[in-house]
Amino acid sequence: MFINPLFCLLMLAVSPGALAVQDPGAAEVQVETVEARIERLCQEKFDELCKRADFPGGSLALVLPGGRKIVVTTGVTDPEGGRALTPKDRLLSGSIGKTYVAAMALELAGQGRLDLDAQARSYFEGEKWFGRIANSETVTVRQLLRHESGIARYVFSPEFWEVLTKQKDKVWKPEELLAYVFDQEPFFAPGDGWAYADTNYIIVGMILEKLSGETVYGYVQTHFLKPNKLIDTVPSNSRTIPGLIQGHTQSFKQFGLPDRVIKNGVFIINPQFEWCGGGFCNTPMDLAKWARIYYSGHASKVKYLQDLLNTVPTNPRHLGPNSSYGPGLIRRETPLGELRGHDGTMTGYASSMGWFPDLDLAIAIQLNMDGDRTIGKPLPVLMIEFAEVAARELDLIPVKNQGEKRANRPR
Repeated sequence: MFINPLFCLLMLAVSPGALAVQDPGAAEVQVETVEARIERLCQEKFDELCKRADFPGGSLALVLPGGRKIVVTTGVTDPEGGRALTPKDRLLSGSIGKTYVAAMALELAGQGRLDLDAQARSYFEGEKWFGRIANSETVTVRQLLRHESGIARYVFSPEFWEVLTKQKDKVWKPEELLAYVFDQEPFFAPGDGWAYADTNYIIVGMILEKLSGETVYGYVQTHFLKPNKLIDTVPSNSRTIPGLIQGHTQSFKQFGLPDRVIKNGVFIINPQFEWCGGGFCNTPMDLAKWARIYYSGHASKVKYLQDLLNTVPTNPRHLGPNSSYGPGLIRRETPLGELRGHDGTMTGYASSMGWFPDLDLAIAIQLNMDGDRTIGKPLPVLMIEFAEVAARELDLIPVKNQGEKRANRPR
């Protein structure tokens, strides 16, 4: 049989697969990964919510078991001339900043430099003004960290807001903030009740700086943010904050503030006043990663979980039913098990973050609008709903309408 040499060369040049008989009706099947499915479902839910509740925009981040990460965004920075939100956009996180302050306090306590059960006045010897604060003679550092002090909130003072909105460039000293609660009667004796107050963390911050010889911001950056590569968490200590997108007021309109909180790149008030009561700007992914680190006990080399999880009952009207509070920790019972987290609201922004220890699932959500009236449910409840989407797809909780009961544990 004669073999054409040219035919042989052509055969060698053709891949074996090219000679296979192909079924013209066959189509390549794309398999959706569980991460892609979670992302799609969360995106659909977030988009529908944004449209229905009519808020400008939001960002959501999840850290799944094993460290896998998902981020979805919805809406725009500003309905008038804004752009779509991106995962790198930063938003103010309000009282979530207390978690960094609490982490610093627990680390110093673990090092023997801070006594959590010492009376706070022992750190203010010779400072007569401290005696004008309610319960100043007996309140302890631990009671301040858990909001058991009975001290009023300086941010509820109309006089404070008058100065804040008129003297927009004023840089606030801690003593100036505390002056708004001087000589006020306590709500209760220390340890006899619970009342949330940024004032408590202002006092704690002053103590921490005295003991460490460092600013709180400097300490947090060196000990918590940099080692954990939380590069999108920055102080909100001036009227210009890098990467901060436009925020919109809803609940804060009662203080006479306009809808938009940034004008020509400058904040309408000086957010520096928050300091240790909040004081940070983040992305949800940084918040989710921090929630997993802090609430699992890995924020420091010292052992601090016992003090962190030593919580006290809260006011259900403030933080919801079945909740308790520890140092920078709101502890809640949810359908997904225990949730360790914190919420935060700042002029123009709302945030919530948390970690489910039974699932090893961390999550954070941020909106560029303060208040949740248009959503129809508190932000932590919404966050739990998104977490449930992920947990169900990961087979960490039983599927609805299925009779069998599987353990609510990660595989």
